[in-house]
Amino acid sequence: SAVTYTLADGVNGGLASNYSLAAGSATGVITAKGVTIGGGSVLGKVYDGNTTASVTASVTITGLVAGEALGTTTATGTFASKDVGTRSVAASYTLTDGANPLHLAGNYNLLNPTETLSAAITAKGLSITAPLIGSKVYDGNTTAGVVTVGTLSGFVGSETVTASGAAANYSSANVGSYSSAVTYTLADGVNGGLASNYSLAAGSATGVITAKITAKSLTVSGGAVTTKVYDGTTAAAITGAGLQLAISVGTGTSTDGKPYSVDSVALAGGTSGTFERYLPGTLIPVSTTMSVTGSGSGNYTVTQPTTLKGEITGSANLNRNGVALAVNSGSFLHIRDTTA
Repeated sequence: SAVTYTLADGVNGGLASNYSLAAGSATGVITAKGVTIGGGSVLGKVYDGNTTASVTASVTITGLVAGEALGTTTATGTFASKDVGTRSVAASYTLTDGANPLHLAGNYNLLNPTETLSAAITAKGLSITAPLIGSKVYDGNTTAGVVTVGTLSGFVGSETVTASGAAANYSSANVGSYSSAVTYTLADGVNGGLASNYSLAAGSATGVITAKITAKSLTVSGGAVTTKVYDGTTAAAITGAGLQLAISVGTGTSTDGKPYSVDSVALAGGTSGTFERYLPGTLIPVSTTMSVTGSGSGNYTVTQPTTLKGEITGSANLNRNGVALAVNSGSFLHIRDTTA
């Protein structure tokens, strides 16, 4: 624009009338007015694997000529990190023309085109399918069975994390079905998957699952079958059978066949059995129906002995209707009249 100047008297005797501006010096340039911008803010976001930030355009421009207003500024921003946390954001601004066609952004110079802001990146919620709690054999304590976690979903891209689960103790140590809440813990996975960038929703972080404690099978120690004379029945007498010595809770294994000392149990039905056949013979297999009695007996079953064998001897003299008979040992029953 052409600028016309007017001289005025100065100091030290300087009179305007004594001076003039050469024709070439009578024009000038209008430079852009410096303005500043502030008040920007960044929207927080859920973890999405990138650093893109959404910066609001509602900012304040300071230094505009009175009565002028520029349009909404445009802004872009970048988080300093993609990961969860409160992160700094470098915001970049650009001025735009105002609604009035005379209010031009080109008349202004933005002195601070960038601004450092901050916002939070929060963890992305994952989903998980129902877990399983394995049944356990009675061990005298309330510790839950082994947890098998469900399948996680909801990751960003190819990232993965892993989950482990811990089940709350059961309400009782005894055999039965119990409900237990499973709590999950996330751990770093592969392809850049950080546990800190993910979470399990409240409904997924714990799940109430029903699981079982099953009876421990006890092994019978000792036991011998008493030899008997043939009597026409399969009844067998057993001596010396008993349970193994009890062990403390927290020791032993689920398959050692031993009861726990917190229970007062004893062997029941350990003095009788059944021969496989009633005829005389040796090494005749004997079956049993032993069980457990006493306080805590419901936590156990008995593994029936499989090696019990006994003998039924023959040559017993019988008498029927006044007729004397004789029974001899062997594979077959021989009856003869001994009165002849």
